[in-house]
Amino acid sequence: MTDTTLRLRRLVADNLAVIALAVLLVTGAGVVVTYGAYTGDRTTTESSETTLYETESAFAHGATVARENEVFPLGTRLSDRSQYYTRIAPVADGNYSFGYRAESGQLDVDLSATLVVRGVATESSEVLWAQRRPLDAGSTTGLSPGETATVDYRVNVTRLADRTTAITESLGGTAGEVQTFVRVQSRFDGMVAGSRVEQTTTDRLAISTGSGTYSLTPNTTTTAPTIEETVEIEDPPGPLRAIGGPLLLAAGLIGVSALAFARVRGKLSLSSHERDLLAYRAARDEYDDWITTGTLPAGVGGTPGEHVVVDELEGLVDVAIDTDGRVIENAATGQLLVETPRRTYRYDPPTANGGTDDEPLEPAIRRID
Repeated sequence: MTDTTLRLRRLVADNLAVIALAVLLVTGAGVVVTYGAYTGDRTTTESSETTLYETESAFAHGATVARENEVFPLGTRLSDRSQYYTRIAPVADGNYSFGYRAESGQLDVDLSATLVVRGVATESSEVLWAQRRPLDAGSTTGLSPGETATVDYRVNVTRLADRTTAITESLGGTAGEVQTFVRVQSRFDGMVAGSRVEQTTTDRLAISTGSGTYSLTPNTTTTAPTIEETVEIEDPPGPLRAIGGPLLLAAGLIGVSALAFARVRGKLSLSSHERDLLAYRAARDEYDDWITTGTLPAGVGGTPGEHVVVDELEGLVDVAIDTDGRVIENAATGQLLVETPRRTYRYDPPTANGGTDDEPLEPAIRRID
């Protein structure tokens, strides 16, 4: 049995309570980490906003050439231009289309087009006066995503300009800006992607007149309401929890099993002989300078029955020091002897098998008389 093994067993024996507690803590930590990694609620909740639907609207505009000129033949259709000539094509017309994008839906849509002329204060944008004239209206039921509902409009720009002039003159002038536009109001309700929808939107087509020309400028808006969706996402255990927990648990269980097995086999404590063996080997190393190993001739030192047996190597070394002698280790038997003129002193070291090299024949002594 090696010194390392004995020292390790003595270390375990002297600190058994601490080691057992540490093993139990490791086992408990393994149970907790493993349980948390593979059982219980391992989901996280995430919220996100999803667009329920998105409206799409547009104005198509144009004018037809109604007077002879040097450029455009009569009846020519001018469409979606930045400028139109008032003299040859005074009537602007077109349509407004409404639709929406969604996963699914059915909407009832009411569209109404109105011509609006109004005076607006320049600084405060306050409406000072206004006149409205209905142009067209229409209803569509069961409008699906990708389909469109339309309403037409038609405005004589020349007459509109004359009407605007007459109003301002009757008022004695205007304190702000005169605005003219086609306003389309869209009212829709129904079910979209499983949700109830009811909404009203307003779009405009501005009419601006200049010297012999006029322009039509669409101003449309897009409605895109969102809904918040909550999704539960499984949170898998990370590598530390997934692998570390079982490893801790396995290490703890192995440690508990090893301690239990060692306790049953009596390996968690040292016998008195094993402690003596450790003490002897430590003393043997300490007093090595006083010990010489050799083979003794037969008859040297007398018979074992004539030896004085000491119970510790330290005592035998004391004898050698006091008698100015030397400790001789018999290479054949392992016994240690000190030869003096009067008698022989012997120490029988403990052996690994639990006995000594020779049974003591006399009571052990520690000092020389």
